[in-house]
Amino acid sequence: DPAPLVVWPDVGASPIAQLEWSPSRACVLWALGADGTAHVFDLAQSLSRPSLAVPLRHVAHAGGPPPRFALGARPASSRSRAAEPPGMLATTCVADGAPGDVGVHVLTSELGRPQPDEADALQRILDKL
Repeated sequence: DPAPLVVWPDVGASPIAQLEWSPSRACVLWALGADGTAHVFDLAQSLSRPSLAVPLRHVAHAGGPPPRFALGARPASSRSRAAEPPGMLATTCVADGAPGDVGVHVLTSELGRPQPDEADALQRILDKL
């Protein structure tokens, strides 16, 4: 069906430059605005608005290329508890005519760690739409 399941109007002050599902959280969707603001949608918490909106990097020059990000697993260290799954990292890259900047952010355990039965919870959410 070409109709969207859900639409979030007016997310942020700038166009959305990138969207990605979390690789570790089935109900979490990341949207990055062209202004560098990350909007995090946790569908298990709310279908009506982002759970979090945070500026990751200010874009210095208007009209420059939009920022980009990647999500990946944080490597476990020797100080990590073996039973504790590793957190996630969000990496932002901004290139505005000068050399690109890379910022690494450690996500909270709530956003970075898998939640019990979350894939089933997502399916129940989608079935209701």
